[in-house]
Amino acid sequence: MIWTLLTQSYWRDEVFRIFMAREPLLKIIQLAPFDAQPPFYYFVLHFWIKLFGDTEIATRALSLIFFELTVFIGYKFGEKILPKTKYSVAVALLLMLNPLLIYYAFEARMYMLFIFLVSWSFYSLWNQKKKSWVLSSVLALYTHNFMIFALAAQFLWLVFNRRILAGLKKEIILAVLLYLPWLPVVWQQTHNVESGFWISPVSFTGVLPLVSGVFAGYDGDPSALFNLFAVLSVILIILVLISFSKKNRQIWLYLFLWFLIPVLFVLILSIFGSSVFLVRYLSFLVVPLVLLLALVADKKRKIIKIGVVVFLLCLSVYLNFLLYPYRLKTDIRKTVSTIAFSVKPEDLILTTSLNYFETSYYFAKFTQDRYTMTVPVKIYSRDKTVPFYVGKVLIPDEDVVSQVPQDRRVFFVQEDGGFSLSLPVFR
Repeated sequence: MIWTLLTQSYWRDEVFRIFMAREPLLKIIQLAPFDAQPPFYYFVLHFWIKLFGDTEIATRALSLIFFELTVFIGYKFGEKILPKTKYSVAVALLLMLNPLLIYYAFEARMYMLFIFLVSWSFYSLWNQKKKSWVLSSVLALYTHNFMIFALAAQFLWLVFNRRILAGLKKEIILAVLLYLPWLPVVWQQTHNVESGFWISPVSFTGVLPLVSGVFAGYDGDPSALFNLFAVLSVILIILVLISFSKKNRQIWLYLFLWFLIPVLFVLILSIFGSSVFLVRYLSFLVVPLVLLLALVADKKRKIIKIGVVVFLLCLSVYLNFLLYPYRLKTDIRKTVSTIAFSVKPEDLILTTSLNYFETSYYFAKFTQDRYTMTVPVKIYSRDKTVPFYVGKVLIPDEDVVSQVPQDRRVFFVQEDGGFSLSLPVFR
Protein backbone atom coordinates (compact mmCIF):
# COMPACT_ATOMS: atom_id res chain seq x y z
CA MET A 1 0.00 0.00 0.00
CA ILE A 2 2.72 2.51 0.98
CA TRP A 3 4.80 1.74 -2.12
CA THR A 4 1.77 2.16 -4.37
CA LEU A 5 0.93 5.55 -2.85
CA LEU A 6 4.54 6.65 -3.35
CA THR A 7 4.99 5.47 -6.93
CA GLN A 8 1.53 5.71 -8.52
CA SER A 9 0.86 7.99 -11.47
CA TYR A 10 0.77 11.73 -10.91
CA TRP A 11 -2.51 13.60 -11.18
CA ARG A 12 -3.13 17.13 -12.46
CA ASP A 13 -2.50 19.15 -9.31
CA GLU A 14 0.80 17.42 -8.64
CA VAL A 15 2.18 17.90 -12.16
CA PHE A 16 1.00 21.52 -12.28
CA ARG A 17 3.09 22.21 -9.20
CA ILE A 18 6.09 20.51 -10.78
CA PHE A 19 5.71 22.65 -13.89
CA MET A 20 5.43 25.79 -11.74
CA ALA A 21 8.46 24.78 -9.66
CA ARG A 22 10.54 24.36 -12.84
CA GLU A 23 10.14 28.07 -13.58
CA PRO A 24 12.72 30.62 -12.38
CA LEU A 25 11.90 32.02 -8.94
CA LEU A 26 11.08 35.49 -10.28
CA LYS A 27 8.77 33.99 -12.89
CA ILE A 28 6.95 32.02 -10.16
CA ILE A 29 6.25 35.29 -8.34
CA GLN A 30 5.02 36.89 -11.57
CA LEU A 31 2.66 33.97 -12.23
CA ALA A 32 1.30 33.82 -8.68
CA PRO A 33 -1.51 36.41 -9.11
CA PHE A 34 -3.07 34.13 -11.72
CA ASP A 35 -2.85 31.08 -9.48
CA ALA A 36 -4.67 30.42 -6.19
CA GLN A 37 -1.64 29.65 -4.03
CA PRO A 38 1.28 31.61 -2.54
CA PRO A 39 4.75 30.68 -3.83
CA PHE A 40 6.73 29.27 -0.90
CA TYR A 41 6.03 25.59 -1.68
CA TYR A 42 7.02 26.23 -5.30
CA PHE A 43 10.32 27.70 -4.10
CA VAL A 44 11.03 24.68 -1.90
CA LEU A 45 10.06 22.25 -4.67
CA HIS A 46 12.14 24.25 -7.19
CA PHE A 47 15.38 23.56 -5.33
CA TRP A 48 14.32 20.03 -4.36
CA ILE A 49 13.83 19.12 -8.05
CA LYS A 50 17.23 20.56 -8.90
CA LEU A 51 18.80 18.22 -6.33
CA PHE A 52 16.69 15.05 -6.69
CA GLY A 53 14.71 15.30 -9.93
CA ASP A 54 10.95 15.37 -10.52
CA THR A 55 10.05 11.67 -10.41
CA GLU A 56 7.09 10.48 -8.34
CA ILE A 57 9.30 9.13 -5.56
CA ALA A 58 11.53 12.21 -5.45
CA THR A 59 8.81 14.86 -5.20
CA ARG A 60 6.58 12.88 -2.82
CA ALA A 61 9.57 12.23 -0.56
CA LEU A 62 9.56 15.96 0.15
CA SER A 63 6.02 15.68 1.55
CA LEU A 64 7.10 12.64 3.57
CA ILE A 65 9.77 14.74 5.28
CA PHE A 66 7.19 17.33 6.33
CA PHE A 67 4.94 14.51 7.53
CA GLU A 68 7.72 13.30 9.82
CA LEU A 69 8.36 16.84 11.04
CA THR A 70 4.65 17.24 11.81
CA VAL A 71 4.67 14.07 13.91
CA PHE A 72 7.76 15.38 15.71
CA ILE A 73 6.11 18.76 16.42
CA GLY A 74 3.02 16.93 17.71
CA TYR A 75 5.17 14.83 20.02
CA LYS A 76 7.06 17.86 21.36
CA PHE A 77 3.78 19.72 21.78
CA GLY A 78 2.48 16.79 23.82
CA GLU A 79 5.55 16.87 26.06
CA LYS A 80 5.03 20.57 26.77
CA ILE A 81 1.29 20.26 27.35
CA LEU A 82 1.25 17.27 29.67
CA PRO A 83 4.79 16.36 30.79
CA LYS A 84 5.43 13.11 32.62
CA THR A 85 2.41 11.41 31.02
CA LYS A 86 1.81 9.12 28.04
CA TYR A 87 0.06 11.97 26.23
CA SER A 88 2.91 12.79 23.83
CA VAL A 89 3.25 9.12 22.84
CA ALA A 90 -0.49 8.90 22.16
CA VAL A 91 -0.31 12.04 20.01
CA ALA A 92 2.66 10.76 18.00
CA LEU A 93 0.99 7.39 17.33
CA LEU A 94 -2.29 9.01 16.28
CA LEU A 95 -0.48 11.40 13.95
CA MET A 96 1.62 8.62 12.43
CA LEU A 97 -1.51 6.59 11.62
CA ASN A 98 -3.81 9.47 10.77
CA PRO A 99 -5.54 8.86 7.40
CA LEU A 100 -5.45 12.51 6.29
CA LEU A 101 -1.76 12.95 7.06
CA ILE A 102 -0.85 9.67 5.38
CA TYR A 103 -2.74 10.72 2.27
CA TYR A 104 -0.99 14.09 1.93
CA ALA A 105 2.36 12.61 2.94
CA PHE A 106 2.30 10.86 -0.45
CA GLU A 107 1.25 13.80 -2.60
CA ALA A 108 3.51 16.31 -4.31
CA ARG A 109 1.48 19.28 -3.13
CA MET A 110 1.76 22.01 -0.54
CA TYR A 111 -0.58 20.56 2.09
CA MET A 112 1.94 18.64 4.17
CA LEU A 113 4.30 21.61 4.28
CA PHE A 114 1.40 23.84 5.29
CA ILE A 115 0.21 21.49 8.05
CA PHE A 116 3.74 21.40 9.46
CA LEU A 117 4.18 25.19 9.38
CA VAL A 118 0.81 25.87 11.04
CA SER A 119 1.58 23.30 13.75
CA TRP A 120 5.01 24.85 14.27
CA SER A 121 3.42 28.30 14.55
CA PHE A 122 0.94 27.20 17.24
CA TYR A 123 3.66 25.27 19.07
CA SER A 124 5.87 28.38 19.06
CA LEU A 125 3.08 30.62 20.28
CA TRP A 126 2.18 28.29 23.14
CA ASN A 127 5.81 28.18 24.24
CA GLN A 128 6.28 31.93 23.58
CA LYS A 129 9.15 31.35 21.18
CA LYS A 130 8.90 34.71 19.45
CA LYS A 131 11.37 34.37 16.57
CA SER A 132 10.17 30.86 15.83
CA TRP A 133 6.58 32.10 15.76
CA VAL A 134 7.35 34.89 13.29
CA LEU A 135 9.29 32.58 10.97
CA SER A 136 6.74 29.74 10.95
CA SER A 137 3.74 32.08 10.65
CA VAL A 138 5.15 34.12 7.76
CA LEU A 139 6.26 31.00 5.88
CA ALA A 140 2.79 29.51 6.41
CA LEU A 141 1.20 32.71 5.03
CA TYR A 142 3.37 32.35 1.94
CA THR A 143 2.36 28.68 1.61
CA HIS A 144 -1.44 28.82 1.84
CA ASN A 145 -3.87 31.74 2.14
CA PHE A 146 -5.90 29.94 4.82
CA MET A 147 -3.14 30.70 7.32
CA ILE A 148 -4.98 33.99 7.80
CA PHE A 149 -7.79 32.05 9.49
CA ALA A 150 -5.34 30.22 11.73
CA LEU A 151 -3.84 33.55 12.79
CA ALA A 152 -7.35 34.79 13.59
CA ALA A 153 -7.64 31.90 16.06
CA GLN A 154 -4.28 32.82 17.59
CA PHE A 155 -5.28 36.46 17.89
CA LEU A 156 -8.53 35.57 19.66
CA TRP A 157 -6.60 33.45 22.14
CA LEU A 158 -4.14 36.31 22.69
CA VAL A 159 -7.03 38.65 23.45
CA PHE A 160 -7.76 36.44 26.47
CA ASN A 161 -4.04 36.36 27.33
CA ARG A 162 -3.09 40.03 27.12
CA ARG A 163 0.22 39.58 28.91
CA ILE A 164 1.45 37.32 26.12
CA LEU A 165 -0.08 39.65 23.52
CA ALA A 166 1.82 42.62 24.99
CA GLY A 167 5.07 40.67 24.77
CA LEU A 168 4.46 39.83 21.10
CA LYS A 169 3.66 43.30 19.76
CA LYS A 170 6.99 43.78 17.97
CA GLU A 171 6.84 40.31 16.47
CA ILE A 172 3.25 40.82 15.26
CA ILE A 173 4.23 44.10 13.59
CA LEU A 174 7.20 42.37 11.94
CA ALA A 175 5.02 39.53 10.64
CA VAL A 176 2.49 42.03 9.23
CA LEU A 177 5.23 44.03 7.51
CA LEU A 178 6.71 40.89 5.96
CA TYR A 179 3.30 39.88 4.61
CA LEU A 180 2.11 43.30 3.40
CA PRO A 181 3.83 43.07 -0.03
CA TRP A 182 1.80 39.96 -0.78
CA LEU A 183 -1.65 41.38 0.06
CA PRO A 184 -2.31 42.76 -3.47
CA VAL A 185 -1.63 39.29 -4.84
CA VAL A 186 -4.03 37.75 -2.32
CA TRP A 187 -6.64 40.27 -3.45
CA GLN A 188 -6.16 39.21 -7.08
CA GLN A 189 -6.30 35.51 -6.16
CA THR A 190 -9.51 36.13 -4.20
CA HIS A 191 -10.99 37.84 -7.27
CA ASN A 192 -10.05 34.79 -9.37
CA VAL A 193 -11.97 32.53 -6.99
CA GLU A 194 -15.00 34.82 -6.93
CA SER A 195 -15.10 34.94 -10.72
CA GLY A 196 -15.84 31.23 -10.85
CA PHE A 197 -14.83 28.25 -8.75
CA TRP A 198 -15.72 24.58 -8.84
CA ILE A 199 -16.68 23.97 -5.19
CA SER A 200 -20.41 23.48 -4.55
CA PRO A 201 -22.29 25.85 -2.17
CA VAL A 202 -22.36 24.88 1.50
CA SER A 203 -25.38 22.91 2.71
CA PHE A 204 -26.33 21.82 6.22
CA THR A 205 -25.95 18.14 5.35
CA GLY A 206 -22.58 18.83 3.73
CA VAL A 207 -21.22 20.05 7.07
CA LEU A 208 -22.26 16.90 8.97
CA PRO A 209 -19.09 14.85 8.22
CA LEU A 210 -16.80 17.84 8.85
CA VAL A 211 -15.01 16.65 11.99
CA SER A 212 -14.47 13.08 10.81
CA GLY A 213 -13.66 14.46 7.36
CA VAL A 214 -10.80 16.49 8.81
CA PHE A 215 -9.67 13.47 10.79
CA ALA A 216 -9.65 11.15 7.77
CA GLY A 217 -9.41 13.48 4.76
CA TYR A 218 -12.91 12.57 3.55
CA ASP A 219 -14.29 15.17 1.13
CA GLY A 220 -17.63 13.50 0.43
CA ASP A 221 -16.30 11.06 -2.16
CA PRO A 222 -17.55 8.37 -2.35
CA SER A 223 -21.01 9.55 -1.35
CA ALA A 224 -21.83 6.01 -0.16
CA LEU A 225 -19.65 6.66 2.92
CA PHE A 226 -21.40 9.92 3.82
CA ASN A 227 -23.59 8.47 6.57
CA LEU A 228 -20.66 6.63 8.13
CA PHE A 229 -18.62 9.81 8.40
CA ALA A 230 -21.58 11.80 9.69
CA VAL A 231 -21.90 9.31 12.57
CA LEU A 232 -18.13 9.33 13.13
CA SER A 233 -18.25 13.12 13.41
CA VAL A 234 -20.73 12.86 16.27
CA ILE A 235 -18.53 10.28 18.03
CA LEU A 236 -15.40 12.41 17.65
CA ILE A 237 -17.19 15.53 18.91
CA ILE A 238 -18.30 13.59 22.00
CA LEU A 239 -14.70 12.46 22.59
CA VAL A 240 -13.47 16.05 22.26
CA LEU A 241 -15.98 17.17 24.88
CA ILE A 242 -15.02 14.27 27.15
CA SER A 243 -11.36 15.32 26.91
CA PHE A 244 -12.12 18.60 28.69
CA SER A 245 -11.25 18.97 32.36
CA LYS A 246 -10.60 21.92 34.65
CA LYS A 247 -6.98 20.85 34.98
CA ASN A 248 -6.28 21.18 31.23
CA ARG A 249 -8.79 23.99 30.58
CA GLN A 250 -6.24 26.44 29.11
CA ILE A 251 -4.70 24.03 26.64
CA TRP A 252 -8.13 22.63 25.74
CA LEU A 253 -9.34 26.14 24.93
CA TYR A 254 -6.18 26.84 22.92
CA LEU A 255 -6.63 23.72 20.79
CA PHE A 256 -10.38 24.20 20.50
CA LEU A 257 -9.98 27.75 19.16
CA TRP A 258 -7.28 26.51 16.77
CA PHE A 259 -9.81 24.09 15.31
CA LEU A 260 -13.06 26.06 15.57
CA ILE A 261 -12.20 29.59 14.43
CA PRO A 262 -10.87 28.65 10.94
CA VAL A 263 -13.94 26.45 10.41
CA LEU A 264 -16.27 29.34 11.30
CA PHE A 265 -14.44 31.76 9.00
CA VAL A 266 -14.55 29.31 6.09
CA LEU A 267 -18.25 28.59 6.64
CA ILE A 268 -19.15 32.29 6.81
CA LEU A 269 -17.08 33.04 3.71
CA SER A 270 -18.64 30.12 1.84
CA ILE A 271 -22.22 31.06 2.80
CA PHE A 272 -21.97 34.78 2.05
CA GLY A 273 -19.33 34.68 -0.68
CA SER A 274 -17.76 32.10 -2.98
CA SER A 275 -17.68 28.60 -1.51
CA VAL A 276 -14.24 27.46 -0.38
CA PHE A 277 -15.56 24.83 2.02
CA LEU A 278 -13.41 21.80 1.29
CA VAL A 279 -11.76 19.43 3.73
CA ARG A 280 -8.38 19.59 2.01
CA TYR A 281 -8.29 23.35 2.60
CA LEU A 282 -8.92 22.63 6.29
CA SER A 283 -6.34 19.85 6.48
CA PHE A 284 -4.18 21.92 8.87
CA LEU A 285 -6.88 21.38 11.53
CA VAL A 286 -6.14 17.67 11.86
CA VAL A 287 -3.32 18.36 14.34
CA PRO A 288 -5.42 20.28 16.91
CA LEU A 289 -8.17 17.69 16.47
CA VAL A 290 -5.75 14.85 17.27
CA LEU A 291 -4.31 16.82 20.18
CA LEU A 292 -7.83 17.36 21.55
CA LEU A 293 -8.81 13.72 21.14
CA ALA A 294 -5.60 12.54 22.76
CA LEU A 295 -6.27 14.66 25.85
CA VAL A 296 -8.29 11.72 27.15
CA ALA A 297 -4.86 10.30 28.02
CA ASP A 298 -4.94 12.74 30.94
CA LYS A 299 -8.07 11.16 32.41
CA LYS A 300 -7.73 9.56 35.85
CA ARG A 301 -9.68 6.46 34.97
CA LYS A 302 -7.27 4.16 33.20
CA ILE A 303 -9.98 2.25 31.36
CA ILE A 304 -11.19 5.47 29.69
CA LYS A 305 -7.76 6.70 28.57
CA ILE A 306 -6.66 3.31 27.24
CA GLY A 307 -10.02 2.52 25.69
CA VAL A 308 -10.32 5.82 23.79
CA VAL A 309 -6.72 5.82 22.54
CA VAL A 310 -7.01 2.20 21.35
CA PHE A 311 -10.33 3.03 19.67
CA LEU A 312 -8.79 6.01 17.84
CA LEU A 313 -5.77 3.98 16.73
CA CYS A 314 -8.00 1.15 15.44
CA LEU A 315 -10.28 3.70 13.76
CA SER A 316 -7.28 5.28 12.02
CA VAL A 317 -6.10 1.91 10.68
CA TYR A 318 -9.64 1.00 9.57
CA LEU A 319 -10.18 4.31 7.75
CA ASN A 320 -6.80 4.04 6.02
CA PHE A 321 -7.78 0.71 4.49
CA LEU A 322 -11.37 1.81 3.84
CA LEU A 323 -10.35 4.90 1.88
CA TYR A 324 -7.29 3.42 0.19
CA PRO A 325 -9.08 2.21 -2.98
CA TYR A 326 -10.65 5.66 -3.48
CA ARG A 327 -7.31 7.40 -3.14
CA LEU A 328 -5.63 5.62 -6.01
CA LYS A 329 -5.06 8.04 -8.84
CA THR A 330 -6.07 7.50 -12.46
CA ASP A 331 -3.19 5.78 -14.22
CA ILE A 332 -2.49 8.36 -16.92
CA ARG A 333 1.13 7.19 -16.93
CA LYS A 334 0.18 3.79 -18.34
CA THR A 335 -2.10 5.35 -20.95
CA VAL A 336 0.54 7.79 -22.18
CA SER A 337 3.20 5.07 -22.28
CA THR A 338 0.96 3.08 -24.63
CA ILE A 339 0.46 6.11 -26.87
CA ALA A 340 4.17 6.98 -26.83
CA PHE A 341 4.99 3.46 -28.05
CA SER A 342 2.87 3.80 -31.20
CA VAL A 343 2.89 7.55 -31.92
CA LYS A 344 4.16 8.93 -35.24
CA PRO A 345 5.73 12.36 -35.90
CA GLU A 346 2.64 13.77 -37.65
CA ASP A 347 0.16 12.70 -34.94
CA LEU A 348 -1.67 14.88 -32.43
CA ILE A 349 -2.59 14.22 -28.78
CA LEU A 350 -5.70 15.85 -27.35
CA THR A 351 -6.79 15.97 -23.71
CA THR A 352 -9.32 17.77 -21.55
CA SER A 353 -8.21 20.66 -19.36
CA LEU A 354 -8.26 18.22 -16.44
CA ASN A 355 -5.53 15.90 -17.71
CA TYR A 356 -3.41 18.18 -19.86
CA PHE A 357 -0.49 18.53 -17.45
CA GLU A 358 0.01 14.87 -16.60
CA THR A 359 -0.33 13.89 -20.26
CA SER A 360 2.29 16.46 -21.27
CA TYR A 361 4.59 15.41 -18.44
CA TYR A 362 4.52 11.68 -19.17
CA PHE A 363 4.63 12.08 -22.94
CA ALA A 364 7.87 14.07 -22.62
CA LYS A 365 9.24 11.41 -20.25
CA PHE A 366 8.38 8.39 -22.37
CA THR A 367 9.43 9.81 -25.72
CA GLN A 368 12.55 11.44 -24.27
CA ASP A 369 11.74 14.54 -26.36
CA ARG A 370 11.87 12.56 -29.65
CA TYR A 371 8.42 13.71 -30.72
CA THR A 372 7.57 16.58 -28.39
CA MET A 373 8.45 19.11 -31.12
CA THR A 374 6.36 17.44 -33.81
CA VAL A 375 3.59 15.74 -31.78
CA PRO A 376 1.89 18.45 -29.75
CA VAL A 377 -0.28 17.85 -26.69
CA LYS A 378 -3.29 20.16 -26.79
CA ILE A 379 -6.56 20.70 -24.95
CA TYR A 380 -9.79 20.16 -26.82
CA SER A 381 -12.47 22.65 -25.75
CA ARG A 382 -15.42 23.52 -27.99
CA ASP A 383 -15.54 27.13 -26.80
CA LYS A 384 -11.76 27.35 -26.24
CA THR A 385 -12.22 28.23 -22.57
CA VAL A 386 -10.12 26.86 -19.73
CA PRO A 387 -11.03 27.56 -16.07
CA PHE A 388 -8.26 29.29 -14.11
CA TYR A 389 -8.33 26.66 -11.32
CA VAL A 390 -6.99 23.87 -13.56
CA GLY A 391 -3.69 25.70 -13.99
CA LYS A 392 -4.62 28.03 -16.84
CA VAL A 393 -1.67 30.27 -15.99
CA LEU A 394 0.69 27.65 -17.50
CA ILE A 395 -1.45 26.74 -20.52
CA PRO A 396 -0.54 28.69 -23.69
CA ASP A 397 -3.49 29.88 -25.80
CA GLU A 398 -2.16 27.94 -28.79
CA ASP A 399 -2.46 24.71 -26.80
CA VAL A 400 -6.26 25.02 -26.72
CA VAL A 401 -8.19 23.97 -29.84
CA SER A 402 -11.90 23.90 -30.61
CA GLN A 403 -11.79 21.55 -33.60
CA VAL A 404 -10.36 18.07 -34.13
CA PRO A 405 -8.13 17.89 -37.24
CA GLN A 406 -9.32 15.46 -39.89
CA ASP A 407 -6.04 15.10 -41.77
CA ARG A 408 -4.01 13.22 -39.16
CA ARG A 409 -4.21 10.58 -36.46
CA VAL A 410 -5.48 12.01 -33.20
CA PHE A 411 -5.09 10.34 -29.81
CA PHE A 412 -7.62 11.58 -27.25
CA VAL A 413 -6.64 10.94 -23.62
CA GLN A 414 -9.78 10.65 -21.51
CA GLU A 415 -10.22 11.69 -17.88
CA ASP A 416 -10.81 8.10 -16.75
CA GLY A 417 -7.39 7.04 -18.05
CA GLY A 418 -8.56 5.51 -21.30
CA PHE A 419 -7.86 6.85 -24.77
CA SER A 420 -9.32 6.75 -28.25
CA LEU A 421 -7.70 7.01 -31.68
CA SER A 422 -9.21 8.99 -34.54
CA LEU A 423 -7.88 8.12 -37.98
CA PRO A 424 -7.46 10.68 -40.80
CA VAL A 425 -10.36 11.13 -43.21
CA PHE A 426 -9.41 10.80 -46.93
CA ARG A 427 -11.67 12.41 -49.49
